[in-house]
Amino acid sequence: MKIEEYSEKLGFKKDNNSYILDIDGYRIYLKYWNYLLYKIPAFYIPLNEEVTKNEIKRIEENVFGNVCSIGKFNNKKNILIVTLEDGNKNNIEVLNKIKAQMINAVKTLKDDGYTPMKLCPICNNIAEYKSFIDISLPIHDNCLLEYKENIKKIVNDNNKLNLKNILLTLAGIIMIIIGIIPSLLFMIFNNNYITVLLALSVLLLGLTYKLLKLPRGKKFNIILGISNFIIVLGFVIFSLFYISNKMEITIIEYLTINNLEGIRKIIFGLLFSIGGFGSIKIINKLEPNYKEELDNI
Repeated sequence: MKIEEYSEKLGFKKDNNSYILDIDGYRIYLKYWNYLLYKIPAFYIPLNEEVTKNEIKRIEENVFGNVCSIGKFNNKKNILIVTLEDGNKNNIEVLNKIKAQMINAVKTLKDDGYTPMKLCPICNNIAEYKSFIDISLPIHDNCLLEYKENIKKIVNDNNKLNLKNILLTLAGIIMIIIGIIPSLLFMIFNNNYITVLLALSVLLLGLTYKLLKLPRGKKFNIILGISNFIIVLGFVIFSLFYISNKMEITIIEYLTINNLEGIRKIIFGLLFSIGGFGSIKIINKLEPNYKEELDNI
């Protein structure tokens, strides 16, 4: 079910694109929590203090074991995330359990000395709550404008065709090539290679993409994905000629010997060659989508 189908039943009201509710002075808003490739409905509570892992464990015990996490805005980890009780949101028992989750979460926070967020996360001065994107935080209009300009700068920097982005993209391509080297060495010295080694190219690309913060612009992502596709699949095709030549048989014969060894190499090679797009997509899902955020502010 979509959030708008049950938000009113839980007492939330829509304010711009946000679904908000106040309980005992704590602002709560309803939205999806992006976890890996999944979107999980959850409620969020902005707080003045950063939430500790111990507090997360305490709250999980009081919200019937549902997963809790820490959200952040402007790099401050002071937003509690609680996933909603699973089940049909048209069911009165499920709705009552979600309401109990919210009440218990607020009570636990209050008992443990966590207070509602009152300060603007940009300038750290008292501000009124404002709904924007699909969240609700205390923020000034000029601070929101400043935040939007910072997001716009990040998006523009990620799309710029400058020396830094070109070099970082080249670094990603180099790591893909390095990931092929173990397979190449195995093939040279053993006239064969373990197909699963090709996964190193995808893993090294993902690791480099994450750690070196390669440009997140669409054109750079496409370049890296296509580079991985060409390099891995190119190696697999080359290996067919190399190994069949060393075995002094035709490529067709190599494809069908040893339980279709050559065909299996092509199939797995194709999977790993498109894996670059997958690893980039997963990492992008784990990080803020600034382009989407900018479009919604």
